[in-house]
Amino acid sequence: MSVRKVALEEAARVRWRNDGGWTREIAMGSAGAGAVDAAGADSDWDWRISVAEIEQDGPFSRFPGIDRCLLLLDGAGMSLRRAGQPDRTVVPSAPRIDFPGEDDVDCRLRDGPTRDLNLMWRRSRLVASIDLVDIDEAMAWTVNPGVIAVVVHVLVGFVTMAGEPLAMTDTLVLTPPFPDRFQAGGKTRLVIASFRSH
Repeated sequence: MSVRKVALEEAARVRWRNDGGWTREIAMGSAGAGAVDAAGADSDWDWRISVAEIEQDGPFSRFPGIDRCLLLLDGAGMSLRRAGQPDRTVVPSAPRIDFPGEDDVDCRLRDGPTRDLNLMWRRSRLVASIDLVDIDEAMAWTVNPGVIAVVVHVLVGFVTMAGEPLAMTDTLVLTPPFPDRFQAGGKTRLVIASFRSH
């Protein structure tokens, strides 16, 4: 088992090419090699997790062949416009949207900047399962066969997993074999993303 903990403040904060915000790359990996450092070349990754700060209205970058999941972490939210599709709104009460990376997506902020968790995976190689999990005690955990990597991001609270204590905004990247349980310290909300080969 490979276990890597990443504190959000340790991830490099990089300005967007279109100057509309900032991104912190937390981790990325390949279908053949599991987890790699976030500094890996863009062409090498099959899954990636990052936190984006969106400061102004504007287009999202296109990622052909990539499926995307965006989860609102902070802020009033945004409206996303895609050609030929109805506008979709991301707000605290409905914080998630999934969409193909090759789509032209135009973002309109609702009331100031947002901070968002972005998960991406190459659809020709991987299937992703992304869940919001609320716990307040120990929880048994089973990972499906074929999963090459699991990413756990703490939204609220505190949890210990694979011997690593995680606080809010911390991320744990795991490759097989996976632990079979984790322990929360009070009310805790997690994002758990599993990436499985086809």
